[in-house]
Amino acid sequence: FKGVKRRLELISENSERIIYEDFAHHPTSIKLSIHSIKEKYKNKRLLTIFLPNSNSMQLGVHNKKLAASLRESNAVIIITGNKTFKSLEKNNNKINVIDSISQIGQYFTINRKFDVILVLSNC
Repeated sequence: FKGVKRRLELISENSERIIYEDFAHHPTSIKLSIHSIKEKYKNKRLLTIFLPNSNSMQLGVHNKKLAASLRESNAVIIITGNKTFKSLEKNNNKINVIDSISQIGQYFTINRKFDVILVLSNC
């Protein structure tokens, strides 16, 4: 049994990087997904890429719990045009909010190497 599609699904693995995708879109599931990856890859640097596309996320329902749910990741990119997420960057140097997927390349040119990437999306 390979598991459920889009629940910590291994997307790619090579000598440089491991990429997972997960459907997590609620702070509790986000926290558990990140924790699971960190447990599996204890000495690896994790970048979490989060696309907050659910209606509850876009409405800001989970904003108070979101930063805490992302805490265990070494770094986080939140991809959204919704300006309410910018407040998450203010007191947390791990979190970067960008407007579009096309900006990820820019992020990688100026940021450290990551061993594992976890993409969290409900789309």
